[in-house]
Amino acid sequence: MINTFESVKVLNVDQVESLSEDFSLSDGKGFHVFIAPLSGADKDSGETIIIKAKPVKNDEAVEVPIVVGDWNPVLLEKIAANSEADTDIDLTKYKVFYSEIADY
Repeated sequence: MINTFESVKVLNVDQVESLSEDFSLSDGKGFHVFIAPLSGADKDSGETIIIKAKPVKNDEAVEVPIVVGDWNPVLLEKIAANSEADTDIDLTKYKVFYSEIADY
Protein backbone atom coordinates (compact mmCIF):
# COMPACT_ATOMS: atom_id res chain seq x y z
CA MET A 1 0.00 0.00 0.00
CA ILE A 2 1.40 3.39 -0.95
CA ASN A 3 1.07 6.03 1.73
CA THR A 4 -0.10 9.32 0.23
CA PHE A 5 0.49 11.39 3.36
CA GLU A 6 3.57 13.50 2.64
CA SER A 7 3.88 14.48 6.31
CA VAL A 8 5.03 11.00 7.34
CA LYS A 9 8.83 11.03 7.61
CA VAL A 10 10.35 7.77 8.80
CA LEU A 11 13.34 8.29 11.12
CA ASN A 12 15.06 6.16 13.75
CA VAL A 13 12.82 3.12 13.42
CA ASP A 14 12.53 0.97 16.52
CA GLN A 15 10.11 -1.57 17.91
CA VAL A 16 7.64 -1.45 20.80
CA GLU A 17 8.68 -4.42 22.94
CA SER A 18 5.97 -4.27 25.61
CA LEU A 19 2.62 -2.64 26.28
CA SER A 20 2.36 -3.62 29.93
CA GLU A 21 2.72 0.13 30.55
CA ASP A 22 1.89 3.14 28.37
CA PHE A 23 4.39 3.59 25.54
CA SER A 24 5.82 7.03 24.76
CA LEU A 25 9.19 8.41 23.76
CA SER A 26 11.39 9.53 26.64
CA ASP A 27 11.90 12.97 25.07
CA GLY A 28 8.15 13.49 24.67
CA LYS A 29 8.30 13.77 20.88
CA GLY A 30 5.43 12.62 18.73
CA PHE A 31 5.77 9.46 16.66
CA HIS A 32 4.12 7.49 13.87
CA VAL A 33 3.42 3.74 14.02
CA PHE A 34 3.56 0.80 11.65
CA ILE A 35 1.74 -2.35 12.74
CA ALA A 36 2.98 -5.47 10.95
CA PRO A 37 0.85 -8.62 11.06
CA LEU A 38 2.54 -11.87 12.04
CA SER A 39 1.28 -15.42 11.53
CA GLY A 40 -2.06 -15.80 13.28
CA ALA A 41 -2.90 -12.07 13.19
CA ASP A 42 -6.58 -11.17 13.20
CA LYS A 43 -6.06 -8.44 10.57
CA ASP A 44 -4.12 -8.45 7.30
CA SER A 45 -2.24 -5.58 5.66
CA GLY A 46 -4.66 -2.91 4.49
CA GLU A 47 -7.25 -3.70 7.17
CA THR A 48 -7.89 -1.41 10.13
CA ILE A 49 -7.16 -2.11 13.77
CA ILE A 50 -8.41 0.10 16.62
CA ILE A 51 -5.87 1.01 19.30
CA LYS A 52 -6.12 3.22 22.38
CA ALA A 53 -3.63 6.03 21.96
CA LYS A 54 -3.15 9.76 22.53
CA PRO A 55 -2.78 11.84 19.35
CA VAL A 56 -0.72 14.99 19.97
CA LYS A 57 -3.71 17.37 19.88
CA ASN A 58 -5.98 15.26 22.11
CA ASP A 59 -6.12 15.81 25.86
CA GLU A 60 -6.31 12.08 26.60
CA ALA A 61 -6.08 8.67 24.95
CA VAL A 62 -8.90 7.77 22.56
CA GLU A 63 -9.68 4.97 20.15
CA VAL A 64 -7.57 5.50 17.04
CA PRO A 65 -8.00 3.61 13.75
CA ILE A 66 -4.67 2.40 12.37
CA VAL A 67 -4.15 0.74 8.97
CA VAL A 68 -2.20 -2.51 9.35
CA GLY A 69 0.89 -2.82 7.17
CA ASP A 70 1.55 0.87 6.46
CA TRP A 71 3.09 3.88 8.18
CA ASN A 72 0.16 5.75 9.65
CA PRO A 73 -0.10 9.55 9.47
CA VAL A 74 -1.62 9.91 12.95
CA LEU A 75 0.95 11.66 15.12
CA LEU A 76 0.87 10.03 18.56
CA GLU A 77 2.29 10.99 21.95
CA LYS A 78 1.37 7.72 23.64
CA ILE A 79 0.02 4.22 23.07
CA ALA A 80 -2.05 3.12 26.04
CA ALA A 81 -1.04 0.00 27.94
CA ASN A 82 -2.93 -3.16 27.12
CA SER A 83 -5.89 -3.17 29.45
CA GLU A 84 -9.04 -3.02 27.34
CA ALA A 85 -9.76 -6.15 25.30
CA ASP A 86 -11.19 -4.30 22.31
CA THR A 87 -8.20 -1.97 21.87
CA ASP A 88 -5.27 -4.16 22.94
CA ILE A 89 -2.43 -4.82 20.55
CA ASP A 90 -1.43 -8.48 20.81
CA LEU A 91 2.36 -8.37 20.44
CA THR A 92 2.39 -12.12 19.74
CA LYS A 93 0.33 -11.43 16.57
CA TYR A 94 1.66 -8.02 15.54
CA LYS A 95 4.97 -6.20 15.58
CA VAL A 96 4.63 -2.51 16.33
CA PHE A 97 7.28 -0.19 14.97
CA TYR A 98 7.57 3.52 15.64
CA SER A 99 9.41 6.46 14.12
CA GLU A 100 9.90 9.82 15.76
CA ILE A 101 8.89 12.92 13.84
CA ALA A 102 11.39 14.90 11.81
CA ASP A 103 12.76 18.16 13.22
CA TYR A 104 12.91 20.83 10.53
